[in-house]
Amino acid sequence: MKRLILLLLVFTSLLGNGQSVVRRLSPATTSRDSVSDCPHMKFMGIPLDGTLASFSTQLKKKGFKQIKLFDSKQMNFFVGNFAGYADCLVYVMAVSPEDRRVVGVGVTFPPDEEWSGLSLQYETLKRRLTSKYGEPSVCIERFQTSPQPDNDFMRMHYVESGLCEYRCGFKMDEGIIGLEIAHKEGGISDFNYVSLTYIDGANVEVMEQDAINDL
Repeated sequence: MKRLILLLLVFTSLLGNGQSVVRRLSPATTSRDSVSDCPHMKFMGIPLDGTLASFSTQLKKKGFKQIKLFDSKQMNFFVGNFAGYADCLVYVMAVSPEDRRVVGVGVTFPPDEEWSGLSLQYETLKRRLTSKYGEPSVCIERFQTSPQPDNDFMRMHYVESGLCEYRCGFKMDEGIIGLEIAHKEGGISDFNYVSLTYIDGANVEVMEQDAINDL
């Protein structure tokens, strides 16, 4: 859950550069009810406008198997095939434990311990996303080192050291899609992977407003 929340923070910064779905509503109509009338992001053709339970039911109909990674009232987890890749982990996040409206969907693709495989996944998905949604709104592809690594061994070393910044974001009226190369450490094992995140612009505004209301 921490990973998806971090991605929400990183990629929703894109929404600040233009008018999001909810900000196009007048202040008098910006509410939970009005948000339901906004266009929403889709994941595999499923709009991110329903509850965690209803969205999960639709994913199961597409062949995904629900699994339990840990107890959570805000997230559900699935394993299945996505975009030509087998055994992807899909996690669905609600606005809050109380508001079970879906705000984001993340996909973790099969881990790869070689830069050639990891970068191929990233570039393939980036190319397909660009073909469907146009050029990325933001694209950062670099290592936090100087000079930049000139061989795959060092590139992978920097991925595992948290010094790899390979990510891009696609902004649209309904929300944003973020793609990145990431490293997970801790737990049973460390691994490197490509992550794809779909964030619904309208419901992330609800999430933000809930946070503001708490202050």
